[in-house]
Amino acid sequence: PARAQPLRRRAPAPRAAVAAAPSAPPATLLPSTDQPVVPLAGLESYIAALRLGSADGVLVVVRFKARWCRSCRAVEPKVRRLAREMAGQVRFYEMDFDDERELCRRLGVSALPTFHFYAGEAGRVEDFTCGPMRVGDLRTKLEMYLSDHCDLPEEAQ
Repeated sequence: PARAQPLRRRAPAPRAAVAAAPSAPPATLLPSTDQPVVPLAGLESYIAALRLGSADGVLVVVRFKARWCRSCRAVEPKVRRLAREMAGQVRFYEMDFDDERELCRRLGVSALPTFHFYAGEAGRVEDFTCGPMRVGDLRTKLEMYLSDHCDLPEEAQ
């Protein structure tokens, strides 16, 4: 039988070449009319999506889902509709739990579908599960984060 070949390391890229690289966002991380919810694969694309949203000043929503999850499939068309309606204000991403099980666990995902909201420098500002019967809650939370109001008690204002 054939023997497995050892992995060979590539020589690292010179630092100057990396620093001089253009900072344009990868096209695969930007939503389009055909794909209003952008899939994420791995830690690198996850971090890049958060950085891109922060730089653009938009709220980033990451939906964690699985192919076998009935609630995830039921919520999907409603999430896509919200993504189209709120394009420019909110950027929607999704990550498959089965493909990224370890990363999802490190992010605290324990039930599906789970939504995380990220707002620039503030980082994660909201995380919750939301099945098909609670999609109205998702819209309400999105509208709350997009509005400029603050719910401080009277005496604190």
